[in-house]
Amino acid sequence: MFTFSRLAFILFILLSVSWTPALFAQGGATGAISGTVQDQSGSLIAGAQITIINDATSETVHQLTSDSSGLFTANLLPVGKYTLRVSATGFATIRISDVQVEITQTNPNS
Repeated sequence: MFTFSRLAFILFILLSVSWTPALFAQGGATGAISGTVQDQSGSLIAGAQITIINDATSETVHQLTSDSSGLFTANLLPVGKYTLRVSATGFATIRISDVQVEITQTNPNS
């Protein structure tokens, strides 16, 4: 098992922001955040816990787990800025701030 001091935990995130029609009573334009969780050697990390926090309200809006390929997707996020907190057993928890979700835009970030 890797220790916190021997291996930094890295998250490569691909922002995928798309317009979604208002299908629910709340309505409104939404986007998505998707990404791949990897360690510094590029190995995929399955089972990483991803928490998405709305910067405007400080509320957790999504909690999900990366799949067997290290992938995750959070759909139906209102337009705005978010912070991602990513943790996995044997790795340090990281925070990625100022992740912008906009309508009909795709932003690759790392």
